[in-house]
Amino acid sequence: MSASIKWVGPPRSYTVGRPRDIRFIVLHDTEGSEGPDSAENGAAYDKRRTDGVSTHYFTDSAGPALQEVADRDQAHAALYHGNAIGIQIEICGRASQTRAQWLDAASRPTLETTAALVAHLCQAHDIPPVRLTTAQCRAAWYATPSSRPKGIVDHGTVTKAFPEDGGTHTDVGSNFPWDVFMTMVEEEMGKMDNAEWIRLHQSVDGVVDPAPPEWPASAEKDDGLSLNSIYRSTYSKAHQAAADAKLAVELAKDNAAALARIEAAIAAGPVPAPVDGTLSGDVTFTPKT
Repeated sequence: MSASIKWVGPPRSYTVGRPRDIRFIVLHDTEGSEGPDSAENGAAYDKRRTDGVSTHYFTDSAGPALQEVADRDQAHAALYHGNAIGIQIEICGRASQTRAQWLDAASRPTLETTAALVAHLCQAHDIPPVRLTTAQCRAAWYATPSSRPKGIVDHGTVTKAFPEDGGTHTDVGSNFPWDVFMTMVEEEMGKMDNAEWIRLHQSVDGVVDPAPPEWPASAEKDDGLSLNSIYRSTYSKAHQAAADAKLAVELAKDNAAALARIEAAIAAGPVPAPVDGTLSGDVTFTPKT
């Protein structure tokens, strides 16, 4: 299925613009119903809620995906770092669902709608259809600009990646069927020709791969997956390994530089406090929820 999106915004709370470019797509769940009207109900609630929370998109079993905040702006769903560089998607359902419940007749259509939306956003923002680790999610903000990964995460990963934001959310939960969902996304991405698909992967982190494999021209099937998807999955894993190695080198350089700055500061001795009593260099901010 192709992505179908309906504009229903804006919500009561969001932030115009972003401090940096988009690096990842963040999956959340609403912790509410998963019915055919759940997305509409969520969007309507965001227009009147007073806790400062919003999202970019809602998805439910009936579709289409509902958009309430433009991609170029920040929805308030994942605290400071997650909001700044993430596109937020609220999947109508609960983190407590079992794998079987995520894949049942009520939730599977929701996953299909979400996968089509994610594939669309990947193509629109040059994001590869890969799931980022916690370290990669953090590096999407803190690594050097040329080494900041792009990909797909959930709210729980953002919470672990940026503990300084004080987040506590763990959605979409441990039973979310990532394997099935990512296959759905890959199938949607399969509508892109292979040359463009490879360019998308390579453009994200500057890793230059060896010559790509030969893909079959036909749409033959093997165990329910197109051969194209199997070839692309193999290519993704090889590319991800190369990207991880490059990222490890960059992080090691960043850590060494940070350690050198700390040692230099210790050697220089304490910095006297100014007359007003604040510490020199202090920066405070209140993360958006």
